[in-house]
Amino acid sequence: KNNDDINILLVGNPQLRFKGFETALNALQIVHEKGHKFNVKWICQSIPNLEGIIKYPINYIKMPSQEQLAKIYRSSDIFIFTSWYEGFGMPPLEAMASGVPVISTECGGVESFIKPGFNGLLIKPGDIESLAHATIELIKNKRLRELLAERGRQTALKFDAEVIAQKW
Repeated sequence: KNNDDINILLVGNPQLRFKGFETALNALQIVHEKGHKFNVKWICQSIPNLEGIIKYPINYIKMPSQEQLAKIYRSSDIFIFTSWYEGFGMPPLEAMASGVPVISTECGGVESFIKPGFNGLLIKPGDIESLAHATIELIKNKRLRELLAERGRQTALKFDAEVIAQKW
């Protein structure tokens, strides 16, 4: 896969400030300015007006069906989650279940299933530089993407509804 074909996925409502999309957008601007090529897909409830603010294309997908959502996850190469805080954080787990490597903030919840460098990458909330660095690392390092994706998928299977039901 050529780096031009790297698909980066964002999921969530741009109007919720605690989701930290500003961090993601600014980090991706740095990645773009350093000459790395990628495509961004943003699954959202409403489409933000970022015209003139960002210099790379974003494909907004407004409220896709569950079937489309699963397809979009599976066709992604990197999932970025930038919340300031979360109870659990389902999107990273959904990405992991879909075999997509995850870069997430340490926002609560995700730390219970993401082990840094083993099945995902963790950064501090709001840390634009670290997010840009982690994104570039995953764009350039196909082997790391594959490793995180594989281990992430194995982790997510432990959270399968039937497995959880049996534990209860």
